[in-house]
Amino acid sequence: MSCNVLHEEMKIETQQDVDAVNGKYNHFHDGFIKRIVVTSDNEFLTDMPWETQRQFASNEEDLRAAVLCHLNTTNVELDIHHYNYDWPNQPRRRAIIIRASSAKIFDQLLSFIGRDIFALSFAKDSACVSCVLTHHAADAGPVRSMENGITTVLFSAVKMELEETEWSEPEGLSYDSQAR
Repeated sequence: MSCNVLHEEMKIETQQDVDAVNGKYNHFHDGFIKRIVVTSDNEFLTDMPWETQRQFASNEEDLRAAVLCHLNTTNVELDIHHYNYDWPNQPRRRAIIIRASSAKIFDQLLSFIGRDIFALSFAKDSACVSCVLTHHAADAGPVRSMENGITTVLFSAVKMELEETEWSEPEGLSYDSQAR
């Protein structure tokens, strides 16, 4: 994937940030999730963060002292590709990468795989920014509009980072050459 033409980064933390990003993506449609990365910060530790570090006489003693530390923080990276963003004024093929640390993930995140994304937006409440997508169920029929879309909050975090680039087909591949 080549992303040399366009590159913009934004932070989404305040209501003003949310309003600006939602205004920018007013023309978003025909998207799909290209990649989802979810990483937990849980790990095995021999010393809890609030304890002083211990010295172990052997590897066996170290292994027996190890416990799972539930830090309960999750990092999310969502890579969305889409067409028709204010075209012809802007490049047609966009990649939007949304990153959130210490995110709360909702069960519906994986349900977006294979779905056409109709709308991308963000919402702000007193504590968090939420990533919100609208898609259509498989049985939505031939008319697909916002009115019959399903709007779902995927994850929320205190702040998010959004990176936007232009994507291109891998060299040697195009829709014309695949059809032959």
